[in-house]
Amino acid sequence: MTDQSLHPAPLFVKPHQANAPGKETSDTRVEMTKLVDSSMTNIFGHVFGGIIMSWMDACACMSAEKFSGHSSVTAAMDDLNFLNPIKVGDAVVLKSQVNRSFNSSMEVGVKVVSEDLLNGKIKNACSAYFTFVSTDKDGNKLTLQPILPDNEENSRRFTEAAERRAIRFSRREKIRTVVDSRRETFSNTEMNLNQGKNASASRTLLTELVLPIHTNHMGTMFGKFCIIRTQIP
Repeated sequence: MTDQSLHPAPLFVKPHQANAPGKETSDTRVEMTKLVDSSMTNIFGHVFGGIIMSWMDACACMSAEKFSGHSSVTAAMDDLNFLNPIKVGDAVVLKSQVNRSFNSSMEVGVKVVSEDLLNGKIKNACSAYFTFVSTDKDGNKLTLQPILPDNEENSRRFTEAAERRAIRFSRREKIRTVVDSRRETFSNTEMNLNQGKNASASRTLLTELVLPIHTNHMGTMFGKFCIIRTQIP
């Protein structure tokens, strides 16, 4: 007799038929594990945020390509808040999946946790949502198949992804409006530069030649390398 506790009745209704086109959420899942060594850390012994972001980008890219079956590139990443530091010797586990596809873009969620291998303590490190697009060999955007939520939690993520997308568009327009208005009304000569330090004193310049090791399977530079460089003090 089958143990019904292991196979509870579904709490949601799948928004598709058994033969509907598309791919189920579970088919896009990716899990990565990294061990932190001293080359990845800052002077406090904690992993650079840029390193974590680069791992998240790579993990999300694999989910995107599993879903679309084509080369995929990062279009954007939402806000990222680091909840707990990750130290040397910790194992870092990253999990990603496609939450929803739109016309030519998709939202990929990534969650990161760290584990102290000596005592087994697990901490939430961070999470973020990435936007990816898939392209053909000429770099043209492709129309995506639908994602098919396969449980109640993924149905929730599917619904919320559309809400987050609307917020992204709204936020982008607001930022553009603010920036344009400031350019028209402010300049350095109109500001009181006697208070505090001039912003130009904080500027740094880093020049680096792009080598094959910096590029992805499409021959373009990994977004993760740009992210890592922003962590250089």
